[in-house]
Amino acid sequence: MKSLPRISSRLRVAAAATVVLAVAAGGLLASDHKDGPITTDNPAIDIADVYAFVSPTNRENLVLVMNVHGFIPPAEAGAVSFDSRLLYEFKIDTNGDAVEDRVIQAHVTGAGTGQTIHFRGPAAPAMAGTTSEMLSGGGMVSVPFTSTGEARTARGGGMTAFAGVRDDPFFFDFARYQQIVGGTADAFREPGMDTFAGTNVLVMAVEVPVASIGGGPRLGVWGTISRPGGARVSKDAGGGGARYHQVDRHGVPGNAVVFIPKPQVPDYNRAAPSGDRRDYRDEVVARLMEFGQTREGANRIADMVLPDLLTIDTSRPTAYPNGRAPADDVITANLMTVFGTNDKLNDDHVDANDKAFTGAFPFLAAPHTR
Repeated sequence: MKSLPRISSRLRVAAAATVVLAVAAGGLLASDHKDGPITTDNPAIDIADVYAFVSPTNRENLVLVMNVHGFIPPAEAGAVSFDSRLLYEFKIDTNGDAVEDRVIQAHVTGAGTGQTIHFRGPAAPAMAGTTSEMLSGGGMVSVPFTSTGEARTARGGGMTAFAGVRDDPFFFDFARYQQIVGGTADAFREPGMDTFAGTNVLVMAVEVPVASIGGGPRLGVWGTISRPGGARVSKDAGGGGARYHQVDRHGVPGNAVVFIPKPQVPDYNRAAPSGDRRDYRDEVVARLMEFGQTREGANRIADMVLPDLLTIDTSRPTAYPNGRAPADDVITANLMTVFGTNDKLNDDHVDANDKAFTGAFPFLAAPHTR
């Protein structure tokens, strides 16, 4: 997403509140689709969204979802796949220090729609931070790639897993939002138009018993993608002691695209959340003040959005920002928080996904295929 354009003085305050305060309340731009230059050449390395929610069918379980490669058109639903050179990870902080205590890893074998995705964990990482090695402990389950139709899932090692193409669960009238920020509109339209309707994403999802994670009930969750060999991808790199280096991450929706200056996004994506307040708090505060916040307000909001991880208390019902479930209407909740009874700006009038979610794991709608 591009940096914010100049806005008219008449709408400057409203636009600033929309971009800034709503992000602080839970992420108005609740999407990291194409948030850095590295994703242009390899969209499978781009995390679009991360979800963490108590399973609707078993309150003892936690469901984690990582969506990558956003904006897949229906015509390509049967032609996309994961990158087998990458290591995909869910990282889980169990004690509030923004350092992962447990990880769930996924790596890919095979090619195209014949891929198999192998999930391992949850287990303590061999090393915490931005360098990873394949886990040697924890459970393991392998699942075949799903390209269309009914989701193929697998169970093993205490986990249930899915990997493949699904409808993008994110919904928002982002086109109208851009017009409001740009000063060419002063209200959301009714009904709204979901900018993400009709598009797909690649999904990795796993359901695990909360007890297998340890700690809690308050957990911090974020997703990372890493590749071997540093800056260049080695085609023959794989497991067996290979070290992987983080190139993308996602936790709090919208952080990278709203607060971090574009030239710094690659470094931000390679950083660990434990250093966010030290390394990026000044950037976030400065950005907030550019949008018209007082220094006091900017400091308060910066402490809300950093460190960049999604928090969930598993003893309470999932309701964003306590975790994030696919059906959560993040946009309207944030607009209501910011604009209250202002009917022009307190609802984007896109209240649900364009396809109904399913009642069974992975709880996401089937992909658009035409």
